[in-house]
Amino acid sequence: MSFLVKLLFEYSFIFLSTYLIIHIVINKNIERNQAWIFGFLFAIQLIFILSAQNVLRWEGLPDGRYVLLGLSVFFWGYYTAIPLVFVITGYNLLFYPDYLFLSLVIALTTILVFHLYRRWLDKKVQFLKWYHMILNGIIPTLISMPLSILFFPDEGPTIMAQSKVYIILPNVILLTYLVFYANNRELQRNYFIRDLRDAKEELLQQNEEIHALYEEISASEETLQENYDELSAYKTKLEFLAYHNVKTGLYNKKFLLEQMNQYISNKEGHVLFYIKAHDLNHYSETLGHNLSDVLHAHIAKVITKHIEGHGNIMVFDLFNGQYAFIIRKYNKRQMNRIISSVNKDLSKVTLLENMTLSMSIDVGAVELNLESKPSITLEYAETAMHESSKYSDQIITWFSHEMYQEKRYLSRLEIDLQHAIENNELFIVYQPQYNPRGQIIGAEALLRWQHPEYGLISPAVFIPLAERMGSINKIGHYVIRKCFKILADLKSEYFSNIPIAINASFLELINPEYASMVKDNIKAYKIDPKLVHIEITETAFSNDSNIVIKNMLSLVDKQIDFHLDDFGTGYSSMSYLSQFPVKVIKIDKSFIDLILENNKIHHVVAAIIDLAHRLGMKVVAEGVEIKEQIEILDSFKCDYYQGYFFSKPISENAFKALLKDQKT
Repeated sequence: MSFLVKLLFEYSFIFLSTYLIIHIVINKNIERNQAWIFGFLFAIQLIFILSAQNVLRWEGLPDGRYVLLGLSVFFWGYYTAIPLVFVITGYNLLFYPDYLFLSLVIALTTILVFHLYRRWLDKKVQFLKWYHMILNGIIPTLISMPLSILFFPDEGPTIMAQSKVYIILPNVILLTYLVFYANNRELQRNYFIRDLRDAKEELLQQNEEIHALYEEISASEETLQENYDELSAYKTKLEFLAYHNVKTGLYNKKFLLEQMNQYISNKEGHVLFYIKAHDLNHYSETLGHNLSDVLHAHIAKVITKHIEGHGNIMVFDLFNGQYAFIIRKYNKRQMNRIISSVNKDLSKVTLLENMTLSMSIDVGAVELNLESKPSITLEYAETAMHESSKYSDQIITWFSHEMYQEKRYLSRLEIDLQHAIENNELFIVYQPQYNPRGQIIGAEALLRWQHPEYGLISPAVFIPLAERMGSINKIGHYVIRKCFKILADLKSEYFSNIPIAINASFLELINPEYASMVKDNIKAYKIDPKLVHIEITETAFSNDSNIVIKNMLSLVDKQIDFHLDDFGTGYSSMSYLSQFPVKVIKIDKSFIDLILENNKIHHVVAAIIDLAHRLGMKVVAEGVEIKEQIEILDSFKCDYYQGYFFSKPISENAFKALLKDQKT
């Protein structure tokens, strides 16, 4: 009975002191990082208990050391166990050195088990229950007693603990339960405060993250706004560029076609005007790009000024000095008056001080209708504009379908002409030239084009097309090769020395490589240069005459003669005859046709022949068709004749046969 009283007295003290320690620590809000205070207080408590046992000589009585160790680890972590372990170890070292190892094993095992037990509870439960605290009392007993029996089965304390376990265990359970019950409210409050503190820290951390995310979003929003503003500005610029000419700022062709759709759907009659300013490219080259842009804008301003009184009318810049506008249909007199006023203002354009330009315009017009697409209607107006240069007496050239058919015809010829040589559609005919005795003294090579669909195309049609397309040099080279081959054939087959005259465009003569090309082919076909005659027109003398003279002199050095074709129809400057090395003048057929009827023409032809002879030149009369013309020309002492009276242009084989007959 005395053992129970002593045990109750000792455990009552442990309960009261433990309650006070926990109560003090909880009220002081000691954090876990200050757990050494809790351990220090428990260590003082344990020292006091152990000292009291020694003083009272209560040997073999459980002192509650492992219960206190378990409670401290359970509530405040294993840091609080460090002071207690020191106290237990020191006490055993002084009084019970034989139990030192056992006490350390029990202490460390208790620390480990309670630490794991608390971690498990933290994961599984939110608040401690009474049975959790009962386990806190059972666990130290279950740890200390088996280990004591294992290591020291025959020692007094072990035997006493075994014999008194039915007393010790209920008291330990009661002690731990009372500690839990007495401090439960404070513990729950502490846990709640701790949870609130943890939640606060978590919220603060989340708030910082949200703030950082907000700042990031704000920065992203600013970036997005900047990108949006930039894209909006870019879109506006693209829309402007899509519908305006960059240099002049005027609406462009694309916008014109869209506007035409609206006007065509309108039942009111409207007219599309297509305007081209003459010499604008020339002024662009001479004035430079800046002044050229000013000139473009000025032309548009003049056009706008004279049409703005007739409604809200836009002027469209179609590039390259071409403009358009759509206006309500008036009578032709009113429209002529509008265009005349534009022409009048453009006849004297002042760009800068002391810089006045004179310009004129070609104007084509077409009425808008539902039957034609905008792109086709615009093409109609452009066709009429190009035709206006043929009708100088007309202020406005109105579109007709005949114009468009002619344009399509010429466009088709331009395309097909590029492949005419490869398709063997070009061929050469030869028109013999005769002396007054009726003998063949030469021939002119005339190029023909047999189109697969349109039939025979006149050189007057396709030669200008070739010059405009830039393929005249290729065609000229083809003619030279063909003519040089027939010269080589005539020499080998008939031992003939009949020269052939080849027509050369002025674009060929201004090619610096023209003379070299001719000489290379003479060498390749092994022909006599004296048999090569080149016919040129007076237009060759008005363009880059230095290059023309250089080419001519280079070929004259090879004894190649030049003939001046169509004399009298061009510029007819007498200075050309002295500047250029021409050996033969060919009087145009238009003079020969009138030589019998027109007395003035009669005397002009006589004067031309006399002048040519005085300059040491020969004369060929072209287009001779009747005997009476020959008789007059004979009286003028004309040197040679060419025309249907003697022979029409004939094929290569027919020409060879004609030479063969003459030779025999």
